Amino acid sequence: MRSSSRLTAELRRWLKNARRLVVLGVGNRMLGDDGAGMMVAERLSKAKPPQNVMVVKGGIAPENFTGKIVGFKPTHLLIVDAAVFRAKPGSLRLFTMDEVSGLTFSTHRLPLTFLTDYIKHSLPEVDARLLAVKPGRVGWGLKPTREVSAAAGRAVEALLKSLPETLRKNF
Repeated sequence: MRSSSRLTAELRRWLKNARRLVVLGVGNRMLGDDGAGMMVAERLSKAKPPQNVMVVKGGIAPENFTGKIVGFKPTHLLIVDAAVFRAKPGSLRLFTMDEVSGLTFSTHRLPLTFLTDYIKHSLPEVDARLLAVKPGRVGWGLKPTREVSAAAGRAVEALLKSLPETLRKNF
């Protein structure tokens, strides 16, 4: 399991030169741990991030929000979603979009790489990453596991601690 301090350090390095950040939560809250990305987006919204950070609750159709994302003109895009990778449930891992092709997602209509490729067509300089949460249980009507719920909290904490001064300023 990736520790919060290690994740914070990774996010800090990645966001070092960020000027505008979009955090896109993806997933289906009706499918237990598949809603991890949405949990992070909801908790981050409640934390009232700086105005240079846009939180988008993309749900099961994040492609519906590409216009909003492109209009914000982010330098960095963080997609948060449940994904199957080698780790214990509730683990967090930051992936480049090149690494995403080997991961398994359960509820997307379009692969996340299509989404980022489309956004990069309009914003070629945007740096996109995936913050993956390893699910424990995914199934209709299930509640999120304690591990994934705790991971959502750790993800928000790490993200808020990693925001550079450039994102805290109001341009």
